[in-house]
Amino acid sequence: MLMAHHYIKISPKLDIYMQVHPFSYYKNMIIKNNLHFIKLNHVYFELLYWLKNKHTKMEASEMLRVHDETLNLDVENIIKNIEKTSIILGVSNVLHVYDLKLGNKTFRDLDYQNAEVIKDTVPPNYVPHSALIWKYFCLTNELSEFFKEIKDYSIVVVGMDHLKELNSIFPNMKHYALTFESCTVENREKHLYELYNLINDGKKNIVLFQAGEPYSTWLIYKLSFELKIKNCSLIDMGRALDYFCPNRKMIESDKKKSEGLLHDFSNQRWMNLKFK
Repeated sequence: MLMAHHYIKISPKLDIYMQVHPFSYYKNMIIKNNLHFIKLNHVYFELLYWLKNKHTKMEASEMLRVHDETLNLDVENIIKNIEKTSIILGVSNVLHVYDLKLGNKTFRDLDYQNAEVIKDTVPPNYVPHSALIWKYFCLTNELSEFFKEIKDYSIVVVGMDHLKELNSIFPNMKHYALTFESCTVENREKHLYELYNLINDGKKNIVLFQAGEPYSTWLIYKLSFELKIKNCSLIDMGRALDYFCPNRKMIESDKKKSEGLLHDFSNQRWMNLKFK
């Protein structure tokens, strides 16, 4: 269990760091309704590398099946201007949560190319957080305990159909359903204002996202920075939420769209890891 604040080099070869904190750091911000957290992992930075280096469309198409070029470049602009917002940015250039030994000196450099893209995209004086923290906090059981504490809060979950299972933890939650098919540039303004109207209800909402990192990033940025929504925390927890959905099964259209990129619950290897 992480007990202190740390700065970890993203890559031994580059002078760029990320910060990691104990769960209490994020918990306190959520309770105060002022945590806006976005995260972007190795898949996003790999795609950004392809787009910037003008690789063939055939190479880029594997990732562009999930989110298109316009959205990914919009997200790049959000990252470059992150210091103007109150949003916390989490990044990762590694594939597996077991490469994130929080507070441990043995942090493996899994992908130097993605680390370079992070260095070139994140503002030079900004130290991002780790994008893997929510998975880590699942494995330490801290997120489970916290969910029990906030079960009667006003919770909104944004993402795929299987996330309705979270109502076993949050009996009064609202679910705003999205699919891979619906998360497009053409639909994003519609989703933005529907979501704004759903959570702008005078309550102190905790909004948990699993809508694909670029799409979640764009929505959280628009809600918090441009629409300036009040009294809520907007958090992209991503596939950490699957930890609490043991019957997770993707609908066929989403499975086809994300083939090779996402897996059903039983194939998410990080869930079988153990942290003391």
